Amino acid sequence: MCGSAKVRSKVRQMDGIPAIVGLLNTNDNATLISAAQCINNLAEDASIRGEITKQGGISALCRILDHAEPSVAATAAWALARTVQDVDARIALVSSGGIPRLVHLLRSPDMTVCRNAAWALSNSAGDGAIAMEACKHGALEALLVLSTSSKNAKFAVDALEKLLNFHLSAKFWLRDHLTPSNIIQDGFYDAGSAGPNPALGRSFPTLDELRARPADKFREVLLVDAAKDAQLATLVGEAKAIVAAAAVEHDQGGLPQLPSRDQGVPAPSRPSSGSRGAKLTTPRLQSIMKVAALVCAAMGGLVDVTAADDVDYKFKIAELKLSRGSNVVHLGDVQKGTFYHRALLFKVLADRAGIPGVGLWRGEYGRGWCSVEMTKEEVKMMTGLGRLVGEESDVTSGPDVNAKRAGNGAVNIVLGGASVDGGVVEVAVLDLMFEPVGKLMRSGSVDAERYQRVFV
Repeated sequence: MCGSAKVRSKVRQMDGIPAIVGLLNTNDNATLISAAQCINNLAEDASIRGEITKQGGISALCRILDHAEPSVAATAAWALARTVQDVDARIALVSSGGIPRLVHLLRSPDMTVCRNAAWALSNSAGDGAIAMEACKHGALEALLVLSTSSKNAKFAVDALEKLLNFHLSAKFWLRDHLTPSNIIQDGFYDAGSAGPNPALGRSFPTLDELRARPADKFREVLLVDAAKDAQLATLVGEAKAIVAAAAVEHDQGGLPQLPSRDQGVPAPSRPSSGSRGAKLTTPRLQSIMKVAALVCAAMGGLVDVTAADDVDYKFKIAELKLSRGSNVVHLGDVQKGTFYHRALLFKVLADRAGIPGVGLWRGEYGRGWCSVEMTKEEVKMMTGLGRLVGEESDVTSGPDVNAKRAGNGAVNIVLGGASVDGGVVEVAVLDLMFEPVGKLMRSGSVDAERYQRVFV
C-alpha cells in the first residue's frame, strides 16, 4: 500500500493522510497494521513525513507501541523508524513518550519487535538529546544484552554504535576509547569504566544521578563544561591562540617557543644540522607540542618517571569532591592531574582548538593517553627532531582505527582512517607527563607500553 511515488502523490492530493492517521485509533489489529504499513511507505517522501507529523501520526504510532499483539507493536515501530528522520518528528516522538516505549520493546521476546524498535531508536538518535534520553531509560543496557545474546543481533550492534556516537559520555564509559571524529562537547562527563563485562554490570549513570550522590571514596567524575568552568575556558582560549599562531610561525620556518605560562617544561630540541631553511614541522605538530606543554603546566608540571604512579594527586581530588559535595568535579579545577586527567584535557583542547587526528584512550590503574594520527611527512619530521621515539610499529592500512587491548592493559593501535589530511601512516601515543613533554611514541613500542601501563 502506498508503495509507489505515484500512489503517494495521489494520496496527498486527495488529502488522504488525516484519514490514514485516523485509522491508528481503531481497535482492529489488521486495520492498525495496514495503516502503520501505509504510513511507513508514505514516509519515504520528506514532504509527506512532515504532514504525517502535523496530523498527529507520531503520537498515534507511539500509542500503539504498547499494543499487546507483537505484530502491531512491531509495525508501529517500523513506521516510526521511517518517520522520525526530521526534527519536528523527533520532538513529537519525545513529547509523546515514544522513547521509553521503544526502549521497553527492546526487551521483547519477539526479535522482529526488538529489531524494529532498535531501528527506530537508531534513526532518532541523530539528536544527541534523544540519545541521552534513550540511555536514561535503559537503551544502552538493553542493546548490550541483545548484542551479546542473540545470533541475529547485528541490528542491536548497529543501533548501539549509533547511540554511542551521539552520547560520548556513555561511549567512553563502555568502550574506554573515543576516536578522532568523536568531538567532546560541553556536558561530557567521564564516569569511569563499565569494566570487561558491561552487559552483566551496573547501568550507565546520568549526570543528575551522579550529582545527587554525596562525595565518597570512589573515583571522581570529570565534567567538561567550559561555560561554567572558568579555568577550562581560559585553557581553551590559550589552545585556540596556539593553533592560530602556529600557521604564522610555520611560515617563518622555525619551531615556536612554548607558552610563557609553561615554566619548567623544556622546549622541543632542534636538529643539530642539515635543516636550515627547511620546514621543521607542520602547524598541526607545532600545535600538538605546545598544547601538550600547556596541559602539562595546567596539571602540575613534569613528573619524574620514578614517581609516575604516586597517588598524591588523589588528596587534591578529595578536597575538590568535598568542596563540591559530590564526586562530580570540573575538569579545569584539577590542578594536579595524572595520566587520565591530562589525556582528557588534551583531547578537549584539541577538539575545541581544531587539532585533528587526536583519539582518547583509557587504560588500567589510572592510565590514560591520547593517540595522534600522523602522515608520512610528519613521521619524518618528528623523527628528525627527536620527538618520535620507539621502534617502527607494524601497522596496516584499514578503514577504521581499531585496537587490541593486551591483558597487561596496553593497547596496540592498528592504523586506518583518514581524519588527517595527507594520508595517515602511523599512530603514536602522546606524552603529557614526562620530559620532554609532547614527544610521540610509536604505538606498540616499548616506550608507548611503558606509558600505557603500570608494569612492563
